[in-house]
Amino acid sequence: SNLTQGLAGSLAGVIINSRGGEPGRTSTEIFIRGRSTTEDTTPLYVIDGIVRDYQGMERLDPNEVESITVLKDASAAIYGSRAANGVILITTKRGTVGRPTLNLTYNHGFSQPTRLPEVASSGVYAEAYNLTVTMQGQQPRWTEEEVQKFYDGSDPIRYPNTNWYDLCYQDWKHQDKVNLSVNGGTDNVKYFISGGYLN
Repeated sequence: SNLTQGLAGSLAGVIINSRGGEPGRTSTEIFIRGRSTTEDTTPLYVIDGIVRDYQGMERLDPNEVESITVLKDASAAIYGSRAANGVILITTKRGTVGRPTLNLTYNHGFSQPTRLPEVASSGVYAEAYNLTVTMQGQQPRWTEEEVQKFYDGSDPIRYPNTNWYDLCYQDWKHQDKVNLSVNGGTDNVKYFISGGYLN
């Protein structure tokens, strides 16, 4: 769905971690051959010769990227101390001399959760909780009759047994991605215009 996720597993020595689980949040951590410093461990991002932060790279449309180069150690020394964790050089596409060229790309796919944990029912949780507090010398929170209500669903308002994973997640969903670009130009002016849609 974005450039950094597309790089995962494609560049030697580059580690890309997506730790967040928040829907719609696709931010990742990028390390080049591990962690090189004790504080900030992010590499330096240079897009078309301009130093940018990570957000600049994450918002790039993969269809607009011409090439990506990873520099580390001596090859990154030209950028000074800022390149202690390596450099990611990104070059975007340029217009070419000639008549306008129209490119349309459409991708359709499916996405699904890789793993959904199996959760205990409310009745199992209530029994386990009562057992825990009893072993600590405290009184159980729920009576046996109340625990049974969790199991049989006779009072779903006061004793609910809702599987939120089933309610919030689908088994799979459609994913559509469309990109339209126009490029061309003359000896004096070249242009490359691109726009996309992701659902």
